[in-house]
Amino acid sequence: MAAKAVLKSAKLARSPSKKPDQTPGSLDLNQGPGNFKLFYQIIPTAWGEAAVLFRTPPCIIQEIFLPSPNTATRIQHLFPKPESFCPLPPSADTLIQWISDYFMGKPVCDPNPMWEWLDFGSATRLQKAVYHATFRIPYGQTRSYRQIAEAVGSPGASRFVGNTMAKNPFPVLIPCHRVIRSNGSPGQFGGGVDLKLKMLEIEAAL
Repeated sequence: MAAKAVLKSAKLARSPSKKPDQTPGSLDLNQGPGNFKLFYQIIPTAWGEAAVLFRTPPCIIQEIFLPSPNTATRIQHLFPKPESFCPLPPSADTLIQWISDYFMGKPVCDPNPMWEWLDFGSATRLQKAVYHATFRIPYGQTRSYRQIAEAVGSPGASRFVGNTMAKNPFPVLIPCHRVIRSNGSPGQFGGGVDLKLKMLEIEAAL
């Protein structure tokens, strides 16, 4: 079952079997002429807590945190004073369910509509092209850094692809864990090589 609400304490939901409290965190931010709030939701997994940051209105995904034992602590630095519960926008709820299902080894929905909800910030056009080429790697398959470079029309930019993967703000959804070295070795990963291998094992990609 997917996480149904945001946690405000690192002491909660250490086991995937626990149901999180319905206490989200939010932060008032200034967005040019208007204001929006940034919310987070913790997602318990067998490998620690993942999380999704999103802003609303409108609902835009800001960042996805890979499972880690200290995710809740990292989130709390952004949200020192969580506010009262706020219903999740449908797009955020869909993504959270998708990520929860993924780490339980369940079939996942078509992620294509989620691309429109992502905030790439200051990413360049070429970086966005790399992310989109990675986004299109099918579940259970892998591509090399060189293949991604070739897909975006820069065949000599394997290192650039690797550096872009290291900055990926939306792991799992933009599956940088499916990008490996040409010799078949896993390469680096923001969540650690062990987690990368586990994710590939979930997908039976190796």
